Amino acid sequence: MAISVTAAHVAESYDSGNIKEDVSDIIFNIDPADTPVLSNAGRRDVQNTLYEWNTESLPTTAATNAKAEGADFTSEAPIQVVRQSNYTQISNRNATVSGTQTAVAQFGKAGAGEMAHQMALMGKAIKLDIEKTLCSHNPAVVGAANGATARQTESIPHMIARGSNFVAKSGNGSSAPGSATAGFTEASNNESLTETIFLTLAQTAYENGAKMNSVVCSPALKREVSDFTGRGGTQVIVDEKRVSNNITLIASDFGDIKVMTSRSMTTFGSSGAAGTDLMLLDWEYVKVAFLRPFTRQSIAKQGDSDSEQIVAEWGSMISNFDACALRVNLTNTYS
Repeated sequence: MAISVTAAHVAESYDSGNIKEDVSDIIFNIDPADTPVLSNAGRRDVQNTLYEWNTESLPTTAATNAKAEGADFTSEAPIQVVRQSNYTQISNRNATVSGTQTAVAQFGKAGAGEMAHQMALMGKAIKLDIEKTLCSHNPAVVGAANGATARQTESIPHMIARGSNFVAKSGNGSSAPGSATAGFTEASNNESLTETIFLTLAQTAYENGAKMNSVVCSPALKREVSDFTGRGGTQVIVDEKRVSNNITLIASDFGDIKVMTSRSMTTFGSSGAAGTDLMLLDWEYVKVAFLRPFTRQSIAKQGDSDSEQIVAEWGSMISNFDACALRVNLTNTYS
């Protein structure tokens, strides 16, 4: 005898209220959190919101330094040091978590708790904030005594631009800031990065005494570097299933320069002429000064929630501006 089973007689998942949810116990986050400039820079501990250091240069040299026998002594002007300075700025990130959110069980946060998870995210965020500030065109801001205006540190590109190794396309309206607190004059147009532009910048820096070991650029400019024609004379051995189009080290006439990519190298200028920077750096001279290191603090409890913050008081520093080089207003074919 045939057995007839209708849809109404079948136990289906749609009708069950007792099926466990299939939720991964891992929280996936692909937001970029790498900070190459902050990570590679040295560190200096300071004791004041205004911190200073001294630089000096050799006197002008000449190929005509020849004296006659018995010539009278002529005194030369002494070499005076030049005092440089910068300000620390306060950066912070915070999180507030309700009592209920702390108590409930959650996927991917077992053992750590909601506040620990939030503060881990804030820790990455504040480091990215600092990385973007280091790579910005920000001038120094002294700040107001009553707290109405926050102090702001002078960025690395801004300091390099006040040295001898700042290069901009002639005639495009771009110019270096005249002082630590003066803003950049952003360009009205830009030009594509080429191997010639790169090597000209390296040559300018070398002639002024720099010994750069790294170049930091945006991801798009990194692709332009990998397209430099100079690699055409090299042999790259790869297997049949692999394509190689990557330059991580430039063996230039002026030394080996490591190519580093930073997602924090943003564009500057008007929308129709926005370009980005190419920084040649010697990490020996690039530092981050800390008046207060990264510190996790609990905020006074209010109501049924808890609040914490991560705070740091820091500033940027280049021991000698001429140790690094900067080329602004560059564009590329990969934007």
